[in-house]
Order: sequence, then structure tokens, then C-alpha cells
Amino acid sequence: MNMQELQVKDVESNTCTVGDIDSDTRTPLTTATDGSKYFTTRLARVEDDIPLIATILNQAYKVGEQGILDDSPKFPLVRAKESEVRDMIQAQQMIILLESQTSSTNNDHSCTKLKTILGCVRAFVVDHACTDDRRQNSDYTGEWGCLAIELSHQGRGLGRMLVNAAEQHLHEQSCRFLRIDLLAPSSGDHAHKERLRTWYTKRLGYNLSVPGDYAASTKKLSARSLLAGRFLLANDTDYTCYRKRISIDCEVKNGPIHDRHSA
Repeated sequence: MNMQELQVKDVESNTCTVGDIDSDTRTPLTTATDGSKYFTTRLARVEDDIPLIATILNQAYKVGEQGILDDSPKFPLVRAKESEVRDMIQAQQMIILLESQTSSTNNDHSCTKLKTILGCVRAFVVDHACTDDRRQNSDYTGEWGCLAIELSHQGRGLGRMLVNAAEQHLHEQSCRFLRIDLLAPSSGDHAHKERLRTWYTKRLGYNLSVPGDYAASTKKLSARSLLAGRFLLANDTDYTCYRKRISIDCEVKNGPIHDRHSA
């Protein structure tokens, strides 16, 4: 893997993660007096704080999936157990976002303070596309999900930074197509999910897996049925697949991920 740390001192606002699409304002990512904060993304390692990664992921999903997935003693909403997070890390599928703070010493040399994990996203290669179009099957398809930002840091553009890292990582794995899935009530009555759908299509450039055909791109799931054998659906739900082709100039535009940094 050639994915190294990606450093930025400011990132695009108006992004989203699970529970992170309400803010439309830019939050400065530097401090005025005691040094500056900067953010990096990299593949997670087994020595990283796995319980913290699992906590961030599960807390975000409890907010984002409220009203869609049941969260009860019998069916607790746990998106990923610590053992599952470890498996993702060992498979080199989990990307994390870290916040670091730097401060200047008396001799004007900069030193880095403790890094803190603020978010994560899973990115992995699948051997099929969303549709039965065999023309797609000659290329790898990559998928990302489990996008989460620590609740107190949402609305700052950090979700978009993780998505960029996930897409670049999948590009480096020879993927030519990307897919994402959206779970939303069939009624369409879920403001967060509808904003998320708009973010996918209008800002990230994803389209229905069967262009122009919502029904063909969607699986209908009944209320009180189990998703993946463990998540109880609270209502009738649509499971919709979106995809896009990675542009051939992706690497030229963005550069290898270990070379990307802010000015």
C-alpha cells in the first residue's frame, strides 16, 4: 500500500457524514495563539485505538440511522464491534482521520503534540458492480461506507476529507467504478437521509446505479425485517445503490495520496 498521511490545514465545508450535514458554515481549523491544528488521513493500524474508532462509528450511526433501524435491548444498534473494526484494519480497509496540534518552541522549531482520532471511513474493493451490466465487470468496483465523524466535530468539512481519501485509496487499488449505498425510509420522510442523497448526487457526483431508474437501483425492504441478519428495520425501507466512474485524470488531478497537502 502506498497510502501515507494526507495533511491539510483547511478543508472544504458543506460536507457530510452520518449525522454531519446540517452545518453549512466554514469553521477555521487553526488556533490563534497556542499553535495550529491540522488533520491527516491514513490507513488505520492495529496499534491504533480500536475501541475509540468503534465508539465514533457507533455513536454516529445511532444518530444517522434514528427512525430507520431499531435500537433496543434485543436489537441494539451497533454498526461494528471492536473485533469487526480490527478485521477491517487488518484487511487494510479502514481509513482514519486524526487531529494534531503543533506549537512553536523558543528556538522557533515546531513540535507535534498528541494526535487524536476524530473519524473513519471504510473503503474496499468488490468484484462486482451494482447492476447486471456486464460491460462493467471487466473493471474493479470500489465501495466506501462506515463514514463517521466524532459528534462534536461534525459540520467542519472533515467528512469530505475522509471521502476524498477513500476514493483516492480505491483508485490506487485499480478501481474504475465506485459505489455507495443509501438506506432511507420508503416514504422519503427523513430529512437527514434526503440531504445525504443530495450530497451524494449533487456534490460527490454519484448517480443511480441504473441511470434514471430509481426502482431498478433500489431494493425494497419491509418493516421489521432484518438487514444483514442483525439490524431490525423500523419502517419500510429503500436500499438504493449509487455509483460513478473514476475519471482517468484522477491521479493527475489529485496526485498520489502521500503527495497531497494543503498550501
